[in-house]
Order: sequence, then C-alpha cells, then structure tokens
Amino acid sequence: LVGVIPGPKEPRKQNLHHFLCPLVDDLLRLWSPGIVLSRTATATEVLVRAVLLPFVADAPALRKAVGLKSFSSKVAPCSLCGITKDQLNNFDIHTWPRRTAEYHRHHGRRWRDADEKEREKIADETGIRWSELLRLPYWDPTKFAVIDAMHNLFLAALCRHLAIVWGMQWKPSNSRQSPESDADSDGDSDYAEPTKKGKRKVHSPDQQATILASLASDVERKSKSIARNYRLDYLRAFAAYNGIEVTATATKEAIAQALVNWRNSFPADEVQVPDPRPYDTDTFELDDAPSSTASHILNNAELMWIWDLAMRVHIPSWIDRGPKRFGKSGQGHIKADQWRTIATILLPLVLIPQWSPGGQRHDASRAAILANFLDLVAAVTMISAKSVTARRIERMRQHLRDYCEGLRLLFPNYAIPPSLHQSFHLPELLYLFGPVTSFWGFPFERFNGVMHNFNHNGRRGMLEQSLFWSFCRASYLRHVMERLAALSKLLPFCRVFDRTFHYDNVALARAFFSADTEAGGSDEAPNLKSTEAGGTPTTLDGNGLRELAKRLNAGLVGGERYTVEGGTGRDHVVLSPQIMLRRHFTRDTIKYAGVTNSRRDYHVLAHVGLAPEATAGRIIDVFDHTHPGDDGSLITETFVIFAPYVPLSAIEAPLDPFHQYKDIGAKSFHTHSERLVVVKPEDVVGHFA
Repeated sequence: LVGVIPGPKEPRKQNLHHFLCPLVDDLLRLWSPGIVLSRTATATEVLVRAVLLPFVADAPALRKAVGLKSFSSKVAPCSLCGITKDQLNNFDIHTWPRRTAEYHRHHGRRWRDADEKEREKIADETGIRWSELLRLPYWDPTKFAVIDAMHNLFLAALCRHLAIVWGMQWKPSNSRQSPESDADSDGDSDYAEPTKKGKRKVHSPDQQATILASLASDVERKSKSIARNYRLDYLRAFAAYNGIEVTATATKEAIAQALVNWRNSFPADEVQVPDPRPYDTDTFELDDAPSSTASHILNNAELMWIWDLAMRVHIPSWIDRGPKRFGKSGQGHIKADQWRTIATILLPLVLIPQWSPGGQRHDASRAAILANFLDLVAAVTMISAKSVTARRIERMRQHLRDYCEGLRLLFPNYAIPPSLHQSFHLPELLYLFGPVTSFWGFPFERFNGVMHNFNHNGRRGMLEQSLFWSFCRASYLRHVMERLAALSKLLPFCRVFDRTFHYDNVALARAFFSADTEAGGSDEAPNLKSTEAGGTPTTLDGNGLRELAKRLNAGLVGGERYTVEGGTGRDHVVLSPQIMLRRHFTRDTIKYAGVTNSRRDYHVLAHVGLAPEATAGRIIDVFDHTHPGDDGSLITETFVIFAPYVPLSAIEAPLDPFHQYKDIGAKSFHTHSERLVVVKPEDVVGHFA
C-alpha cells in the first residue's frame, strides 16, 4: 500500500496526477540510481531497483491515469491503438493503426506546455493529455496500461450481452407509471427548463453536444440530480441509445433511476453518448436507436423456465452462483464473478439442450443467437483460463471475431462499445504478462473491500493514516503467524484466523504439518489433504482393497509391491483393510467431498489409470490409509473412492448437443457408473457442474 486518495468522490480529470506525482518521484529514484538497503535479513549493502510495468485499473481510472480523454472520445476510444469511434465495427486487428509511446509522449508534452484553450484543442484532436506516468522513461502507455479482464469480460462483455443485447429483464405485469404530463416538469438546470409558453427551448448542435456530454458525465458519476437537470427527451434518447428500455409513460425520475441502476452494473466506459442532431431542434430524438428486437429474447416466459432449470445445476460450493432469479429487480447487485457463473456455466448448461436442434424450445432464430452467444462464452472462458498457449490465443481471437460479426448480422442496430473492441487486445497482453489471473482486478477489488472495513473516525488528514496503519498491522500479523508456524498447537487458531480475515493459510498449515512430521522422523512433509482432527474407522471390502493396491502399485517402477492376500516376493506388502473415513479433503483451499457429505462438491474430473484424458464422475468417499512406505516406515495417505460416469458411445456422441461447442468445455456423460476405483487427491483435476 503506497497511498490512499481522500474521498468522498474520485478525482476529476487531471486532479488525479497530483496524487501520482510523489509516487512517480519514488519510482524514478528506484529506477535510477536505485536505493541501497544497509541491511537485510540475509545481506548488507543491497542495491534495490524497481520498475512499474502493468498498470491495473478499471477503464475510467486507467484513462485518467495514462492521460487519455474519457471513454466518449471520438478520436481515442481505445487506450492501446489508434482506432477512432467510427472504426469500432472493424474487427480486423491487422488494419488497426498502432499508437506508439513516442506519439503519446509527444502530444502529452504538447498538452502540458499549452495554455488552457490550446489544451482543449489538443485533447479534442488527439484524445491525449499529460500524465505523470509519462515521466517514467521506460513506461510505455500503449503496452503497460493493461485492460482489466474482470471489468472488460465479466462486467462489460457478458453483462452487456445479457442485459442489453438479449434484454434480460423481468417485467412486472401490474407496474404503474405516472402520467407523461408530470414527467417533463421544470428543473433547476438550463438543460431542463421549458420556455415561458411551456414549449421546449430550441438547441443548436453545439448545445446538444454540451448537454449530452454533461449527461454522460453525470451518469458516469451516478449523480443524484440527473432528473432535475435534464429534459425528458434527452433522458429518453440517452437511455434508448444505451439499450435501457423504459416505458412510454416513464417519468424523468424513473428514467434517471434506470440510468443509475444500469451504471451500477456496468463500468463507466460502457456509457455511449449519442451524436447531436445536425440541425436546431426543440426535441432531441434518435434516428437510429439500438434495435428493440433484443429486448424480447429473455422475456418473462424464457426467464421462468431458465430459473427453474438453473436451480437444478449443481455448482461447487466455492463458486458464487449469484441470485436465483437473475434478471429480476430486487435480487441485489450482481458482481463480476456472479456474471461469470451465470453466463459461462448456468446459461450454457440450460440453453444448449433446449435451444439446439432437437431441443424443446428450438427454432432457427434461437439457434443462431445461441451460437453467437457461445462464441463470446468460448472466448471469455479461454481468455480467463489459468494457462494459455499460442494456439489457444488464436482460437480466442477467432471466437471474438465470430461473435462480433454475428452481432453485426443478428443485431445490426447494436452499437459496438469500446470495451468490446478492447477485448481484442487482451490476447496480446497474454504474451506480455501471462494469464489474465496475474493482472486482473479481483485481488485489488478485494483489498478495496478489506480497507473499506477498517475502523476509522472519518476525519480527513487522519483517515489515510488510519487505513495505512491498519493495513500494515494486518501485514505484520501475517508475518508473525508465518514465523510461528513451527508451533503445531497454533493450527486450530490458524483456522479461526483464516475464517476471520479470509487469509489463505494453506502454505502456513503445510508448514505446521512439516514441523509435526520432522518430530516424527520423516524428511518429507505430506501435502495438506484433510483438515479433520478425527474420522470414522471402518474397513474396505475386497474390491476396494484391490483397487487401493492397484493405485499404490501404479506409481511404482519394477512390478507390484502391494497385494491383498500376500505375494511370492520378500518385499511384498499385504495391505490392511482398516481405513479412516473422512468427510472431505482440501486442496488449494478448495473442498472435495463424498456424495453423503456434500450436495455440491462431489462432481469431479479425475484421471483413472493410464487414460490421457480426465473422466467425469462422482466422489463416493474420502479415506485415510496407513501402510509401509518405500523406506519401510509407516505413512498415512489420503485416497478417494471414485465412480467414473459412463461416456457416450460412438453412436451417441454426435447427438450430444454440446458436441459442436468444444471450446466452452462442456460434454455429456451417462450419470450411472459401472465400477468403483481408488484414486489419489492429485488425480482429481477439479470440479464440474
């Protein structure tokens, strides 16, 4: 933690750079000549140098920080390339002009050295302003100002497709609206005032542009005075242009609230500003609003059966499935991870069997819009994976292109937002920084939430210091806990600490077990598998014992060592049928449990035998077994009784509705099993829904 910007609102325009200035001063010193630490834990006189590479923020904050105009800029809607707003429908990345660091620095310095009037002209022509980050000689704003996948993919692409393109919204049948005569009442702003005769003022194109820009800014800030400051015609047109459906009798207050609610679900760079009319007019209307066809795709009837089927989908307990009736008001604010679950897990599993050929609700139109949506799902799934390859990156780009081309064909009046264009730049960032999990916004948003819960008195000047001290205390406490890891008696306290502070202490717990093992004479610390203090003693039947021996022997070289009834070799070990049943095992903070102990955590993919691909199945039980190790000493290991599902036959496979959508990671199995096998926790790949 370097600094906290005082609120209650975010800095406006260039004011942010007053806070960046001291940070950049420190970064310059760390770059050259560096700083010398007189003493560290392991050495003395250590030269430390540091650089700032990826800059992670949501789109509005990022554009402010790197010196770009707002998202509504016509000449610079993208922070990485030189495409203009009129070119957002161009999906051929090879034709996009690339903005260079030299170009950005040149115009940034021009803006910095100009007077106020000239600055606005430069910003309008280039979309570039000065940024304190440009003082860093190595920092490239066209590469290191990264696109946050959390906001770009989950809160923008997925959310926007469902809420705007498909119009996912439950509409009450008995809603009451105020009459239109009350909707266009006087306001406090010139933008809202009628003339003395009750007629609207005539606005020139320049006045229209000013009003629209001001309205966009207020929507971005979620201002409480939108209804008071703007006329009904501007509010209605602005809402329609952004795909927000309002009734014909909606009041200014209702539309303003709809705009704020919509803004709560989208990042600010999603706000689209309509162009002014090229003539004077007393009524601002759109020539070409986004298609209203989309608003009927996920209507009440569709949502009813979708909700019903979605509730039957088993989601692992570590995944937040979101509200049960997504799309209906009063369900709470849908967060980024919940949009991801709804769009990439629930809807594909529900819609593909129903809307694909052979499904009960199939027709040509639904099949086309489903295929278009699944191109987006495939791209998002592949981009947000924890590992990537060059081949997968090319597949991502192809799915994005297919999705955008499909949007243009199926919804010709839908305006492509800048955020969707920026999604095309995510693959190139993967080459620079690796998987998006290394630079997306989830951990930083979590830190925001943690700091929001720190106790403070709210007094300016002291607030920032209080937050900083609390942050440091938490860091020191974690350090102390790691230093005390050798004291195994603290393990129960660590679990309480983990639940209280949401701290991942898997490594800490492993250290505790390492200390215990060393005391017992073993050199290797076992991986943390079960967090239970006890268990239920029982015995394996003959088949289970044979499967256990098979799994133990699978990891050996030079023949079988473990047997069930005795062997001919002197080194053969007869396995005891005695086991200790466990409720679950935990790996990397994720719980895996048997069918009798969990409703959500027993569906897993696992490797069985020498099969190269993991197979789907369910965990029947988890148990510990004690047996001699390679050196003859007794060791206790955790095992899983796994029931693999029967795959589809060669005749059935082409009939699988998921077969044609390979990149979304879905596949059908029969839900019965023909055998039980024993596997180790490391054979378990992960959960599935």
